Amino acid sequence: MLVTALLFALSLADPASAQDETRSAHDRVTEETGLTFSVAGSLLRRSIISTDTAYGFAVRRVRAGSRAARAGIAPGDILMKWDGRPVRTLETLAGWIDEEEAGADVAIEVSRRKAHRRPFDRSFDRKAWVSHDLSIRVGRPSLFVETGIDVSFLDSWWRRKGSDRRVGFKIGQVRLDSPASRAGLRAGDLLLEWKGRPIKSFAQLEQWLEEDLPGGSIEVGYARRVGGKFSFDPWDERSTSIMLSD
Repeated sequence: MLVTALLFALSLADPASAQDETRSAHDRVTEETGLTFSVAGSLLRRSIISTDTAYGFAVRRVRAGSRAARAGIAPGDILMKWDGRPVRTLETLAGWIDEEEAGADVAIEVSRRKAHRRPFDRSFDRKAWVSHDLSIRVGRPSLFVETGIDVSFLDSWWRRKGSDRRVGFKIGQVRLDSPASRAGLRAGDLLLEWKGRPIKSFAQLEQWLEEDLPGGSIEVGYARRVGGKFSFDPWDERSTSIMLSD
């Protein structure tokens, strides 16, 4: 049976270009939800009669602290439905996620193995999978919308390259009358810390922003050139508080 399932999965392998598109969609889903799927494992599971379906993707990893983790999804689960619709391709799933409004709670269905006292028992359980209805929040808040900060990724990379700390993002612009401008931040500053934590990635920064919404005062650490804009001017490290809107 396993050999037959493996051959079936291999027969469904996409050409190289389609695999590239799948990986791109997979990356988008992972970034938004924290889910990493086993595509080959998903094809195998679809070919096994015990799943009773020809759709769904097997979860290989769940990023700690992610939306998927908070929703209760676990490695080994199969994501079957998104808002009542069967998940047949990662491209379709990524498109559905893009269409959701920021902060929306979406109903999902996962299939999970029943617990058995002995692993050997579940190998012969043809109805070993149980459906669970969960809810996941999607739609990452925008740093620019919530704080007024727009970062310059290229300048941030160059500044990290010449810095011992290798953290932070250069602020490209600050929207007028925004929480960031009222906190005293301005274009050219280097945003280093968020509530005492070094900012190592933009995805991490936006995840922290989501956790702190709605409202609240955020202590941020930043650096500003002393004396002017020249590259040899020293950096002065400072801190301020950004008051997020309710």
